[in-house]
Amino acid sequence: MTLTTLRSAFRLYTPEADDTDVLSDPNLNTLLNLAAQAFVNITDCLPTDDTFTAITSQQNYNISSVLTGFGKIRKEGIWFYNVSSTKWKQLESSTIAYLNSNYPAWLNASAGLPLRYYIEGDRIGLDPKPSSTYAGTNYVKVFYYKRSTDMSADTHYPFSGSTTQYPHLADYEEVLLDWVKYRVKQIGGKAGEAEEAKTMFYTKCLKIKQELSYRPDLIPNFRMRGVGNLSHFNGVFEK
Repeated sequence: MTLTTLRSAFRLYTPEADDTDVLSDPNLNTLLNLAAQAFVNITDCLPTDDTFTAITSQQNYNISSVLTGFGKIRKEGIWFYNVSSTKWKQLESSTIAYLNSNYPAWLNASAGLPLRYYIEGDRIGLDPKPSSTYAGTNYVKVFYYKRSTDMSADTHYPFSGSTTQYPHLADYEEVLLDWVKYRVKQIGGKAGEAEEAKTMFYTKCLKIKQELSYRPDLIPNFRMRGVGNLSHFNGVFEK
């Protein structure tokens, strides 16, 4: 559903917010975008990966600069392209506290081939920092979940923030209305109804997260071998 359709649907389902004097279109747009952000954050529905450049002797990289759509890291983590072996290598996930404890000289270590990474706030750090041998364009690959992009035009779809509708999320767009209803009821002082809508939204999101992870193409197609052919079992019971 486009932003226009989402607004119409919400006003249809929530009569007390039917009047734009009660809830203006701009304010409803804001709530719908906040609902989309909450949905994406709970369901992890936008997995992706991207690369950025490894710079000689640079340890820290601002996520807001190198990965503008970054929401949170995926379990696949970060990989580094080893130009010497011409292969990608998964880096060990770490923290600054872990490095301080297990590699106390890490800040003074010479530049070389990165083996570990840490994420703190808006920065990704590589340890050791890349030397000139291992620095290069798009040498760092990050697997992460994207954030939702806000809708800014009536023809925009949720999550993409553009005229592109994500097919795998098309059937779930209406769930956003539960979150908006929760906030509208909360603002209106109807705590019980607000809590009910909030619970409905989070319950649906958790169910959707499971549904999105379901991959029928990964289920092995087992077949019984030897059906109708007793020779298959010859010798099985022999002593």
